[in-house]
Amino acid sequence: MRGIARTDEFAYSLAGVNEHYGTPPNPRVPGGLPGGSSSGPAAAVALGHASIGLATDTAGSIRVPASYQGLWGLRSTHDGVSRDGLLALAPSFDTVGWLTRTPELLRLVAETCLASGAQVAAPTEYAVAVSLVFGADEGVQASFVDTLDRLQSVGVLPEPHIVDVGDLTALSAAFRMVQAAEAWREHGGWVSDNPGALGVDVARRFAWARQVGEYEEADARGRLEEARDRLNVVLDGRILLLPSTSSAAPNRDAGTRAVDAARTATVSMTCLAAIGGYPAVSAPMLTVGGRPVGLGLVGPRFSDAAIVAAAADLSAAV
Repeated sequence: MRGIARTDEFAYSLAGVNEHYGTPPNPRVPGGLPGGSSSGPAAAVALGHASIGLATDTAGSIRVPASYQGLWGLRSTHDGVSRDGLLALAPSFDTVGWLTRTPELLRLVAETCLASGAQVAAPTEYAVAVSLVFGADEGVQASFVDTLDRLQSVGVLPEPHIVDVGDLTALSAAFRMVQAAEAWREHGGWVSDNPGALGVDVARRFAWARQVGEYEEADARGRLEEARDRLNVVLDGRILLLPSTSSAAPNRDAGTRAVDAARTATVSMTCLAAIGGYPAVSAPMLTVGGRPVGLGLVGPRFSDAAIVAAAADLSAAV
């Protein structure tokens, strides 16, 4: 049986809020935001109403709700799954993926839906970027370090390589510039023809997207190309470990400034997978104040099945 679930408008947000149809619940954090844009699929899975949530991820729209709701989520390799029939947001980054309650089901879904001939061998090493860890809240940092220590103590995680992924602020800014330019090309006409139709937050993003010029977009694409070359070296035979989000789920009544700050910090972490078109998993292995946070794994292109398996092994060990 299939059902249609809610998302943020045009999938252009990470909060999970929809002013027109209502905001789905977060069963793991009552009163907390569900995370988006794939908020509805995540909530349906977390509530037990569905076994598998079909979702999309442009800047983190699978990994964020997975992290906030204690689910397993996979963003697939860009172009690793057909996007036929998908309403695009930013085609350079849009991907298809899934949300489940267990790693076993996510692994089965990945093996079923991904083209097996394109999948690469499992990376044998791990990496950590200090800047990605310190980009998160202190509670997330502590949980991340504690989890890695426990994984190493039981012998399932070798000593990770310390790597440099570049200036996160600059990378995030370049990513958001290109994302905005593409989003306006896809939907700017409709937005212009329907003033007042969008919720406040999404309307504000489209208003900014409208102002991105050709030179700014071209410059940002050049910076992303350089970043992609660096990240390809970092992920050569390695899985990058990081917190899936910068914080646990904010409260629904958190002010706009607090929600925007969480979004900005999280995008600086989640955009790396989007920049390189890499697969990324969020595994529910961290906890902050009783709220779930995902452990993120990013692997080389077409290592989707391998990083799901790696995440499942790490989770089983602790």
